[in-house]
Amino acid sequence: METTTFSEVFERAMFQFRDRSILHLNIEDRERVLMNHMFAGMNDFQRVCKVDLPYNTATMSFEIKLGHEELEILALGTATYWLKSRAHDEDVLHNRLYTKDYNFFSPANLLREINSLLKITEDKFRKSIVEYSYMHSDLANLKV
Repeated sequence: METTTFSEVFERAMFQFRDRSILHLNIEDRERVLMNHMFAGMNDFQRVCKVDLPYNTATMSFEIKLGHEELEILALGTATYWLKSRAHDEDVLHNRLYTKDYNFFSPANLLREINSLLKITEDKFRKSIVEYSYMHSDLANLKV
């Protein structure tokens, strides 16, 4: 039986956000972090997905071969939730420091850039889900 590994989703997701800081994590930590973000995106996508998304965390894979569309949407969801966590981390840092210190000790536009990329990625993720649901709609079998 053909399967899709989580790493296939992670590779596509990392191409979306291109954040090198995740590469500093060891492989197990990186996969754990990305898997949690993937599951968050999967929750958003499952209601309209035309196939069930059975997975096995022991083998780090889906128990089916995902199509290109499903793979891409899961990668976008993973990237979206990764960027949300990064934006939250920057918000927390900004709130802990006075504005003058924040601007002095961090790149001046980092938070704005992360939020801009987050908005673009999240919009693309949501749009992909909507387009997918229109293309594969079957009201009789809609998951509620």
